[in-house]
Amino acid sequence: MREMSTENSLFSDWTTSGWKSEALRNRPIVEEELMKAVQIVFFVLLQIVFLPLLIAGFIMVGAKQIFGSKKLGVSGTAIDVLQTRWIYHVFGDREDPYTIVLAKHLPNMSHAGMWLAMLAMLVSKRVLGYAPGFAAVPEKGKERWFNFFYARHRFFDEVFEKNLDGMEQVVLMGAGVDTRSLMFCQKEHLSVFELDQTATLELKKETLKKAGVDTEFIPFVTVDLNHEAWHE
Repeated sequence: MREMSTENSLFSDWTTSGWKSEALRNRPIVEEELMKAVQIVFFVLLQIVFLPLLIAGFIMVGAKQIFGSKKLGVSGTAIDVLQTRWIYHVFGDREDPYTIVLAKHLPNMSHAGMWLAMLAMLVSKRVLGYAPGFAAVPEKGKERWFNFFYARHRFFDEVFEKNLDGMEQVVLMGAGVDTRSLMFCQKEHLSVFELDQTATLELKKETLKKAGVDTEFIPFVTVDLNHEAWHE
């Protein structure tokens, strides 16, 4: 009986110890999931409070992008890349000050509207480090359809950063209001060309000139890629 009691005691100690060890191993996971739940709840409540600002921001951004672009005779989709990089910069994922310059001065882009639309997400990101998936740069290998814009921007930015020192020429086709020429290509050994439709390039050049940004190093080549062969 004494031997059996000793065995039961050892078994009980082992199972208790094993359970505690398992609990300790799972503790970081539980804490992480709990923190994530708190972040989501905080964001949802914040977004409800800021809903009028969100709606107003989207109206301001959409109106300028659609009607402003139509009035200027440029494609509204040219602004999409700027909006993505604006979020990229403001949320602290990657520095791109030229995006802010363009956002403030382009007549078909609403800088104030972007702030209103993204305010709840920005506060959530600054306070708890949380932003919803569609407004966050995904981890490599965890890209999804709703955040592939950010993944795509990061991929090409990294291509520039890793290879520019060994390159002699960069050609940006359908450049629109992309800022990579300004961010990466101001190097003595490098030539850069931006290709797009006349109205889009003229708008970009005029906007940057008014903002005091030097673009003398960029040859802007007008081309309609729907009807012309850019390489000829």
